[in-house]
Amino acid sequence: MNSSQIQDLIKQKKDLQSEISTTKQKLSNLEQQKTKINETLFNNCNHNWKDKGRFYHYDNVSYICLICGLEK
Repeated sequence: MNSSQIQDLIKQKKDLQSEISTTKQKLSNLEQQKTKINETLFNNCNHNWKDKGRFYHYDNVSYICLICGLEK
């Protein structure tokens, strides 16, 4: 590899790292929005909870709302 190729690879690496960082920030923002929506749904939906059963014998019973789809 010559010096120019190495410099190109270094630039590509920096660009990728920048894009990864931006994408992580966007993902974090989307997760926060989802959490706020779930909180709003939980507080405002007239829930109709249905028993989902247990995955294992000793697990806690989980429930799902048939209206909004939240689980508890």
